[in-house]
Amino acid sequence: MDPDGAAGHRDGEKFGLASDVAGVAAPFLKGFSLLRGVAAAEAGAESFVLNLGAGTNAMAGAVNLDLRALNGINVVADATKLPFRSATFSEVNSINPFGFNPVNAETARVMQPGGLLHVTGTANNRFAQPMNALDARAAGFEVVSSRPMIDAHAFGTQRATTGGALRTESSITTTYRRTP
Repeated sequence: MDPDGAAGHRDGEKFGLASDVAGVAAPFLKGFSLLRGVAAAEAGAESFVLNLGAGTNAMAGAVNLDLRALNGINVVADATKLPFRSATFSEVNSINPFGFNPVNAETARVMQPGGLLHVTGTANNRFAQPMNALDARAAGFEVVSSRPMIDAHAFGTQRATTGGALRTESSITTTYRRTP
C-alpha cells in the first residue's frame, strides 16, 4: 500500500485505482471501462466523478461504488475505506447515503483540492443532513450551498432501506468544496 492509501499498478495507477497485494489491477472493478479511463488520464484529463454509495442507482459516466455488487456498480468497497489514490476525483456525489456520512476525511482524501461533493437526501436521512461550517472544515470541506435537489441527482428511483421508492420532491442537495 502506498502512502496515499492505495497501491497503484501500471495503467490502474494512472487512473487512481487501487491494486491488490499481488500487484494485479483491482479485482473489484467491474463494468467500468478502464481503457477509457486510462486514455483520458494519458490525454491529461483530470476530471473523474465518483458516485459514493450508489446502491441500485448507478450514475452514468461515474465510477459507481457500493458495499454490494449490484447492477451498475463498478467498485465494491466500503465508503469509509476508499480504494483510490489521493486526489483522484474532481467531483463526488452521494445520493441518499445510508450507514455513512459522506462528508468525512476519507472522501476528502480521494478528492482534488477545490473539487465538489454533492450530498442529496430527504429530510429523514440523518446521513444527508447539511453539516455546519465548523464540522465541514474539520473533515476537509467548506459548505458552498444547500438547495433543492440538483438536476444531476434526479434520475432513477431512489429507494429507502426497506426497498420502497422515496418521495424526493423535498430532497435537499448540500454542496461542499474540498479545501486545500
